[in-house]
Amino acid sequence: MTDDTSACRSVYICRDPKDVFVSKWHFTNKLRPKELPPLSLEETFCWCLELEL
Repeated sequence: MTDDTSACRSVYICRDPKDVFVSKWHFTNKLRPKELPPLSLEETFCWCLELEL
């Protein structure tokens, strides 16, 4: 996306969705109470699918 009349530039940054998913999984497991078992990748994936619907 450029505007020929402006000297400004736009930079778009995009992360790999797989990287975002694994980061979310690690972050969520770090925040979980120690009494609870860690979430599996499958459980986290299903949780993410529910957010999309």
